[in-house]
Amino acid sequence: MPEAELDELERYLANAEILDVAAFSQTTAHHSYRLILEGGVAVLAKPADTAPEGVIMCRREAAAWVLARALGWPDLVSTTVMRVITSPSSGEEVETSVQVIWPDYLPDAEVALFSDADIWRAAVFDAIVGHADRGGHNWLAVPGSSRSPHLKLVDHGYAFPEATSPPSSTFYELRRGQELPDAVSDSLGDFVARRSGLEHLHELLPSAAADAVFERAETLLSSSVLEIS
Repeated sequence: MPEAELDELERYLANAEILDVAAFSQTTAHHSYRLILEGGVAVLAKPADTAPEGVIMCRREAAAWVLARALGWPDLVSTTVMRVITSPSSGEEVETSVQVIWPDYLPDAEVALFSDADIWRAAVFDAIVGHADRGGHNWLAVPGSSRSPHLKLVDHGYAFPEATSPPSSTFYELRRGQELPDAVSDSLGDFVARRSGLEHLHELLPSAAADAVFERAETLLSSSVLEIS
């Protein structure tokens, strides 16, 4: 999708009138809701008051999108923005992450369904964000009815630590210690050289957490091997 269209999608998510609200999931660590926005588009909302440390968890959801877009991989993560809504839980005005919902998906699908390119991008993405909760879950196959679906990464509330350590990620473990493909190295090189998204990451994350993203990317780029220690 062209950059201008991504900009327009972000503006829509941040400003469109909310027509309907319903519970989406109350069993995960961060209770979420399904919103219907003006025009009939369904989105997933995670209000800050429905989880411990909810504000930072919401901002990490948006930061994951900022990073995926900065890497040139906007198809890997759902478009996500921050906006203030009336919380269905408390009735208070709260910060909320709002992201597009794919209408046809299969949660935590067999990794063998995905292309090597998708697996590599997910492995590198999780290494850079330091994801602590992608071991065996928190991804989708889209569309779920396809024999060759694309990989979509979800749930980033437990990412973006300030300290650096190996992520808890199925995809990282599958490619750990291997040489980075040229296409991945090229994306990392552009990201590091332009420091794309740095300003937006600093708006969403503590400074040390935002800087750590670039430090991990630089480490991978300099070694050309997928290894975070």
